[in-house]
Amino acid sequence: MPPRARKTTGQAPLRAVPDLSKPAPNGNGKGDASSIEKWKKAGRPLGKNKQRALEQTVHNSGPDMPPGRYMSWLPKPEEVPPKPEEDPADVLEWPGHGHSRDGRAEWQLHTYLYPDCRERESRGEPWIIERKWEVRWVPPDNRRCQARSIGKFSEWMGNRCTVLAIKGGRVCRTHGGKLTTVRKAAQAALAQAALPAAERLIHMALKKRDIADADRLRAILAILDRAGVEGRQTVELEIKPWQEVLERAYAAETGRPITEEELEGVDFELDEEDPDEEGYDGGF
Repeated sequence: MPPRARKTTGQAPLRAVPDLSKPAPNGNGKGDASSIEKWKKAGRPLGKNKQRALEQTVHNSGPDMPPGRYMSWLPKPEEVPPKPEEDPADVLEWPGHGHSRDGRAEWQLHTYLYPDCRERESRGEPWIIERKWEVRWVPPDNRRCQARSIGKFSEWMGNRCTVLAIKGGRVCRTHGGKLTTVRKAAQAALAQAALPAAERLIHMALKKRDIADADRLRAILAILDRAGVEGRQTVELEIKPWQEVLERAYAAETGRPITEEELEGVDFELDEEDPDEEGYDGGF
C-alpha cells in the first residue's frame, strides 16, 4: 500500500536550531539593546514616569549606604544632618555585651518619631520630629547582618542592621534568616567549610612548625573533643530520699551527722515479710 500523501501547508519547516542570521522578532534586551538606550539613541525624550523611575533608582536610601530601592520615607541627602567627625569609640567606651564583645562603635542616624506617627501619617501630618546622629555598638562586619532597616516607622531607618547574621548566612533571623531556603543554604555553606576547617586544625596540631605548645595543645583537645574522645569520667552517687530522712533523724537525736565508719556494716533494707501474717512488726 503506497504511503499516504503528506498534506503541505504554507508554513516554514521546523528547525532544530534557530536561524541566527535573521534578527529576533523582539529586539529588546539588556544594556545597549534595552528599550531605554534605543530611545536615547533615537533622540527622543523619556517620559515622565521613566524619568522618575531613573531618578528613584539613584536615590540614596540611607546614610552611608549605597543607592538601592527607592522609598519615599527614607532620609534624603538634604534631610540628613552633617555626620560628626569625632571618633565614635571616644564617645561610647562600651566593651560590648555577649556576642558583640569583639564589635565596635559606629555612628548611625536616629530618627525620632511622634508616639502617634501612624495616625499622623494617615492624616497627612508630619510624623518625624528630627534626625540625629548617635553612636551604637555593632558586631564585626564579617558576622554582621547585611540587610538595612527600611521600615516606614523604624527609628533606625536607612541604617545597616546591628544584629548578628545566622551561622553560615548573611542576614539575621528578622531579615529572612528564618526562611527555609536561607537556613538550608547556610547549612550547606557550613558543611562545605567543615572539611577544610578540620584539615587546617589537624595541620596546626600535628604538622605545623614554629607554633606555641599551648596553641598546639588547644588544637589537639579540640580535635579530640569533636572526635568524641573524653579525657575523664564523672561518677554521680544518688542518695535515696529515705536515707536522707534517716540521716536527719539521727542528727537530730545525737546532735552530729552519721560518719562513714558508722555506716559500714549497717543494713538499711527492710525485711521482706508478709504484712498479713500474724506477728508482723513492720520489719523492726
